[in-house]
Amino acid sequence: MMTKTKPDEPILVKDKPVAIERGSYPYHLLEDHAFELLVYSLYKSEIENGELAGPYDDIWLMGGVKEKGKDCALFRQGIFGAAIQCKHRSKLAPVGKVQVAKEIIKFLLHIINDNEQIQRQ
Repeated sequence: MMTKTKPDEPILVKDKPVAIERGSYPYHLLEDHAFELLVYSLYKSEIENGELAGPYDDIWLMGGVKEKGKDCALFRQGIFGAAIQCKHRSKLAPVGKVQVAKEIIKFLLHIINDNEQIQRQ
């Protein structure tokens, strides 16, 4: 069974990076959880604005280390449709193909091992 964290109140992030005056926001300085919250917030906003209304109508922010390869889960009419796994790295250490393959395999093994239907409860 999937459990969620659905932030209803603003979440404060310690050590939030400061925007650079003449440049882009330094996303690479965000902490891992802050990056997950950013991704969740962007998708949540697009769902609420109708930009993702076709494929998905809800998103869950998965909490903790027992997320089984999912940082966010997207739903359509209460049925699981897609998983988002955030991999936040610095500019100097990008995510490689081998790591992506390992994460996909880990996710699939969790699904097979749990033998659960992923449906919204």
